[in-house]
Amino acid sequence: MLSSFINAGESRRGRLNFAVYDIPNVEWFSLIVGGIITIAFTMFFSIEHLIGQAIMTAMVTFIVSLNLYLAFLFTTPYSGDVKVPQDAFLTLQRMIEADP
Repeated sequence: MLSSFINAGESRRGRLNFAVYDIPNVEWFSLIVGGIITIAFTMFFSIEHLIGQAIMTAMVTFIVSLNLYLAFLFTTPYSGDVKVPQDAFLTLQRMIEADP
């Protein structure tokens, strides 16, 4: 039972070590450049009405911005608003403690 608890602790430490790392700069660069290209691509769909073009570009910009924000939030999976809940760890702890 003690060895199971030690293994779970070591596994948790390993996950936390991996969680410290951030999204690499190359990936941020590709996300931002891809977003800019996607937004610029909407300009090729020339609509006769300027308001329609502006609304379409604004919607695409909003979606790209949301995706970049989510990528930023997911860089810290064990803290913040979007975090991995501790329920699984507590369940594992109860299972280990209940093991005879």
